[in-house]
Amino acid sequence: IAVAPRRAMPAAAPRRTRRVFAWLFLVVTLLSAVGVAVWWTVQSGILIPAERRDTGVPNPPQVLEDEDFDPDGAPPAAGPPAGGPALEGEVMTVFSPDDPTTVGAPGGADAQLLEGEGGAFMRLAADGPDQAVRFDIGIGILERLAGGRAVFSVEAASAGDGEAEIAITCDLGGFAPCRRLRYTVGPQRDTYVFEVALPDARPQAAGTLAIAPDIADRGAAIDVYAIRAAAAR
Repeated sequence: IAVAPRRAMPAAAPRRTRRVFAWLFLVVTLLSAVGVAVWWTVQSGILIPAERRDTGVPNPPQVLEDEDFDPDGAPPAAGPPAGGPALEGEVMTVFSPDDPTTVGAPGGADAQLLEGEGGAFMRLAADGPDQAVRFDIGIGILERLAGGRAVFSVEAASAGDGEAEIAITCDLGGFAPCRRLRYTVGPQRDTYVFEVALPDARPQAAGTLAIAPDIADRGAAIDVYAIRAAAAR
């Protein structure tokens, strides 16, 4: 009996096809994994240099403290009532009529040394509400006041029978400036006191105390008899 020859089954081709699909699946999987890894790396910021990376919590908006005052950006705040407590301890003279060289009057402001029944004084006037007369604060005074709260006392009176609206601010030798304060100065000689905190550091330079004598722009003037400073008790 003759037996017909058996035909070989074409199995190699399907096996090869399955192998190709397996390699394609592996390549696509690896590419997807690499893409995810690259995306995560970029989003995490790990490639950003350490000096540029912000590792802290979100910063809140900056709030102005009493001493962080921009004189051009806000009106002056009301100062303490006149006739504050007398300075105690070591009292240092910022200004005295005996030494008018510490006074500066930029354009639009005027300072005259005069004599009256109560003694010598410096009369301050200005052409407008933004002009101020500056009094030097020696660097030695700031050095002795650093590291605590300093008290400044301005002894003054209005030049006429009425009242004068004034503003006082100061630049403290590289420390944060004083907040700008508004006072109503009457014809009676009185003291106008304010405090400011100074860091425990060496001042970078001498400072200044500025007085705008007529912020109401009414043609008023004031007489300054003395400016003193002391450490708060």
